Amino acid sequence: PQKIKVIHNGIDLEQFRPVKSRSEAKAKIGIKENHFLFGTVIGSFRPVKDLPTLLRALAIVKRKYENVRLAIVGGRIGTSDTDEGNAKYYSELKILSDQLSLTNSVKFYGPQDAVEQYMQAFDVYVNSSVYEGMSNTILEAMGCGTPVIATNVGGTPVIIRSGFNGLLVPHKAAEKMAQAMIDFLESSDLRGDLSKEGRRYVELFHCNENFIKAHEELYMRLCDQA
Repeated sequence: PQKIKVIHNGIDLEQFRPVKSRSEAKAKIGIKENHFLFGTVIGSFRPVKDLPTLLRALAIVKRKYENVRLAIVGGRIGTSDTDEGNAKYYSELKILSDQLSLTNSVKFYGPQDAVEQYMQAFDVYVNSSVYEGMSNTILEAMGCGTPVIATNVGGTPVIIRSGFNGLLVPHKAAEKMAQAMIDFLESSDLRGDLSKEGRRYVELFHCNENFIKAHEELYMRLCDQA
């Protein structure tokens, strides 16, 4: 154990920062001001992200609130053999979206260079994975001052203290996720409090400066022992 050094992920807090106007951020990505925007960011369309549960949760919320929208950012779709699984999963998500009457409520944005512009537009960030390590996208959303709902899996509970700097829900539990989404939607105070604590958390524990300093100290210690 004494030979193990844990260095938590760092993020660029200048890039991933809150904006003055979420309405303006929404307008930049084509979302109306009166639409309450849930969002998520993925690297690829894989079952581990469990987007079907997120779609089912949105459908539950939409029964009560017509103005909700979901933005799915990322997910490369191609035609090569390596992309076949990606494309199949994406097609299945589109079919499920149609079946749940969400065709006009879900927008797939594809891969984006300036992903922070989307996170800054989200009213709430939702991670529906069945497994995570230490999710950079959750940290980045918190850096943007976007309140987070995430599944209680993998390394996520290390980041999120439910009810303090985000909300945790069981994985594959659409109704529990939907209730957390409604809780945020109905309470601007809850969004504000957890947004503030989320930003404070990443400033204290996940800024790039601390990440770099921890590596420097480790390398210097190892050099001294050599």
